[in-house]
Amino acid sequence: MRTHTPIAQLEARDRPREKMSRVGVRRLRDAECLALVIGSGTREASSLELGQLILKKTGGPAGLMAADAEALRRIPGV
Repeated sequence: MRTHTPIAQLEARDRPREKMSRVGVRRLRDAECLALVIGSGTREASSLELGQLILKKTGGPAGLMAADAEALRRIPGV
């Protein structure tokens, strides 16, 4: 994973929760929606970075829907 950027270090307008309040959930990217569900990240990755990693490892939203629990457990941070 690349350099870790905590959510708190993002501009307020770029944080998933604040962005959802401003533009609505339908305007969020898939990784931002996942970040809201994840809630908090790890020392190595923010919830947004974890959301991006999950989508990458599963092949996007359709792959995430098809992934089983074991496949998700293999993703660092999940």
